[in-house]
Amino acid sequence: MSTSEEKCYVGIGAGGFLGANLIASLQEHGDFTKFIVVDPNPRLSSFTHLKINLGPDFVKYEKSSFLEDEVLDRVLKNAKSVFHLAAIGHTGSHGAPRHHDYVRRFNVAETEKLLKKCRDLGVENFIYASSIAVTFVGKPIYDAREDEGYPSPNEEMVSKNFLMFKISKDGRETISNMSSGKNCGLAMHLANQALMKNGKNGQVYNITDGEEIRQYSVWNGLIKSQGKSPPKHFVSYSLVSAFVSLSSYICYEWFNSGPPLTRFELEVLVTDNTYSIEKAKKELNYKPRKGHFQETVSYYRQRREEEMRIERARNYELYILIISVLFVGVVIFCF
Repeated sequence: MSTSEEKCYVGIGAGGFLGANLIASLQEHGDFTKFIVVDPNPRLSSFTHLKINLGPDFVKYEKSSFLEDEVLDRVLKNAKSVFHLAAIGHTGSHGAPRHHDYVRRFNVAETEKLLKKCRDLGVENFIYASSIAVTFVGKPIYDAREDEGYPSPNEEMVSKNFLMFKISKDGRETISNMSSGKNCGLAMHLANQALMKNGKNGQVYNITDGEEIRQYSVWNGLIKSQGKSPPKHFVSYSLVSAFVSLSSYICYEWFNSGPPLTRFELEVLVTDNTYSIEKAKKELNYKPRKGHFQETVSYYRQRREEEMRIERARNYELYILIISVLFVGVVIFCF
């Protein structure tokens, strides 16, 4: 079979963190199928800790947008599996109300268009990664299953009514789940394997690390690794809510940028939301790896220790230089 006819994988929007973890998981499990990254600004080379083989025989870049028909025609013609990781929405400048129609068109209409193009060109498998924004509407969620359905249209996060929605706060720390990049990459690899083995199509899976975490305490180790003290007191929700409303208006309307904290992010922080991964365990044989966040903490602790070591060395050199200059000055003055 010639190179032009070899089947490949295509990752839409796979040039960042999630795409890097996906490719790393594929290669870790012996799947070195050529991977075409469709991303205007790929930065896979920055994730050096993942040990990805980025050689041209394994990873190829298409530095374009998947919104362009000619791009899809070019990259999908020999695609065996498509991993769709591109989405915009609840954070950054696109969170502004005036962008809601564009966000919906990008996330829904363009995804449907991509699906149709995949069917037309004979792509066998399609794996789509989404976020909790699909189901979270500001109400507590406990051990949510995939078959519980999606919120009704009037409960979408883009609804204007959401801004007036008040959640009862009782001063306690909320609970949630984490989803590490490595476990997300592993799950997408397993989903692809299941589809290639004629597994059930059209399935939805919750993917988390399988551990319940407290939304603030979980960061204590990382904060301490930077030589700082974790916060000890809660800030009034009403005060933060007012700040979010004001800063969102100023950032969106005056500067066309994302605010420090969006309404969505605030509500996720103050609302319990946990998700069941039993279906993924049963059907994909998904076994989440533990301790990823602790690895992150260790990485940043070591990096800070190295920075402090370098700073001490520089200070020592400066100290020696100053002493030497003073000594020479004294000698000259005396003689």
